[in-house]
Amino acid sequence: MDGRRVADIVRKAAKKILEEPGTQKVSISLKNLKEFLEYARRGRSLLTLDTLKREEKEEAFLYSVKRALEEKGLQVDALVGSSKYRVDLGIVDETDNSYILGLQCFGESYQDAETVRDRDVLQESVLKGLGWHIHKVHPLDWTENREKEIEKIFTILNGQKNHFSEKEPPRPIRSFEPVSTTAPTLSQEEGTPYQEAFFTLKTYSSEEFRMPKNTRQLKDVILRIIEIEAPISLPILYRQVLKAFSVRYTEKNVETIDAVLSSLGFDLQEENGVLFLYSGTEDSLKTFRTPIKTLKREVRDLPEGELLQGARFLLKTQISLPEEALKEELLKTFGLKKYSDDEAAKLLDVLHQLSKEPQIHVTDGIYVYKE
Repeated sequence: MDGRRVADIVRKAAKKILEEPGTQKVSISLKNLKEFLEYARRGRSLLTLDTLKREEKEEAFLYSVKRALEEKGLQVDALVGSSKYRVDLGIVDETDNSYILGLQCFGESYQDAETVRDRDVLQESVLKGLGWHIHKVHPLDWTENREKEIEKIFTILNGQKNHFSEKEPPRPIRSFEPVSTTAPTLSQEEGTPYQEAFFTLKTYSSEEFRMPKNTRQLKDVILRIIEIEAPISLPILYRQVLKAFSVRYTEKNVETIDAVLSSLGFDLQEENGVLFLYSGTEDSLKTFRTPIKTLKREVRDLPEGELLQGARFLLKTQISLPEEALKEELLKTFGLKKYSDDEAAKLLDVLHQLSKEPQIHVTDGIYVYKE
């Protein structure tokens, strides 16, 4: 629970205390408020056994639904996705390894939503935008008549399959479905925010990630990342693939990516000791990509062509800059403050290429742009 929600609850509790007419009720409320403030200060270590049992009960409900559906022959994944709008349970269509239905069991993502609108409107609209068909499973309904709720789910599943077969081919939750909308495009001279490929995948363990049966899924993810994010350094590609599958960075997992990548036939270009992949559709970079919060690229992860575009833009807008100031401003453009000795050599190579361009004149270490 974040600080804003804590403060909001405390304010409401204080207001309620002031409105209480009876001293006995006030004393009880004060005790509860004191406990809550102590919890806000000390965190989860203060949770009582009753609170922990209640949280376990909420989690137990989700997995109770999962087990019941699996006993009926369905393949079900828990806690699908990595965004705050992830799905509690995803029912897998085994014919194409996609999700045919998502179930919201009022689990973690629902409890974390701050308002009724977040819970009941935004979550569902975001998930529908990603291709999900959502059905809500209420704990009380499940407890009163489990079989009836399971029957509802199967009725929806049958309706989904008939809809797909009669009207259009099924639209699975593609492994490369964007979670957020595309950033607004800026003019090429000014650069454009880095566009990151997001994924909604079933949950994998490291062992599952390395299984041959998931090679096709891994290929799709790699191809989509290269399509959206190339040119991309090999270390960033590793990071993005592992993040998509929610698995850790280990030597075996990286070797699995390498094996699949080598079968795709992409040419790797070395720049200052780091390998880069290009999608093959661009002859050269026509712009540079500005940083985003969810991905940090170091100097070594920046293609030389992209650094060159950034440096060219800085000189065109500021007319002239000393070499050190140009390097400093170039780092700021990509959200960086410092660089290693190896990366310093890369920056010098880029500025050396820049100095050869007809519009750029260098005198006494000062770079000047002239039309």
